[in-house]
Amino acid sequence: MACSVERFLEEVSRKYARPEYLETDPLPIVRRYLRPEDREVVGLITALLAYGRVASIRRHVEEVLAPIGDSPAEFVRRFEPGLRATPFLPLRYRFHTGADLIRLLSAIGWVLREHGTIESLFVAEEGGTRERLSAFVRRLREAPVERRPWSESPGLRFLAPTPDDGGACKRWNLYLRWMARPDDGIDCGVWKHVSPAELIVPLDTHLHRIGRRLGLHAAGSPSWAAAERITDSLRAFDPLDPVRFDFPLCRLGILSRCPDSGFRTRCSGCELFERCVRVAQGSDENVR
Repeated sequence: MACSVERFLEEVSRKYARPEYLETDPLPIVRRYLRPEDREVVGLITALLAYGRVASIRRHVEEVLAPIGDSPAEFVRRFEPGLRATPFLPLRYRFHTGADLIRLLSAIGWVLREHGTIESLFVAEEGGTRERLSAFVRRLREAPVERRPWSESPGLRFLAPTPDDGGACKRWNLYLRWMARPDDGIDCGVWKHVSPAELIVPLDTHLHRIGRRLGLHAAGSPSWAAAERITDSLRAFDPLDPVRFDFPLCRLGILSRCPDSGFRTRCSGCELFERCVRVAQGSDENVR
């Protein structure tokens, strides 16, 4: 089974780990900026806002970036709540408000002023990805900026979750993937002091479902533990860069190549068919 899964992962990577599939992702917004410091900032904003449908995410991110201009890193470094914050107040998207966005931009600005780069604060903590991310989120939430405290805003807590709560933290791990993996036409290769080998997969519903069908994990719901288990399974196939499989595997879900219904009529032509746990069990209900 392992050899079969490895062949499948490589086949899917050759097919979908290609720049032409970026239009199914928010990443083109980040790659539009050429300076590393701008990609770092825009990447963080985009990743934390990346929940919901891709088209809606991209539309909202463009709304947020419009007042920021061509030099996002310089903008947020100088950002202070006041007149410059006014364009953000009317913005709202699902679980967060314009006031939440102002607080987030203020916190990112504090990080740049105090630490130079976002990466510098992230690597300041010893330990693995979970320990570093927990410390990073804690420092971000404690940034000495104005506006409503993080603890009093459900929108802010949603935008910047911590792995200490046990959730998968998909959007944080997505940001780390964008920054730490090399610039391969998909990810951005901005950070130089975080190894791709340390990363955790950004576990969303697509990867969770496909991971179960490939036998990469058996967890019942997305969680940090499930993300670690899938990453450990993928590390067996590429110990130096296990999360490189994330983008192509997620295309199977985003492009409806791996459906969550219609098994008997839709799955026989899938790239996953001969490797899928669901097929092996002969069930339309199992391994969702």
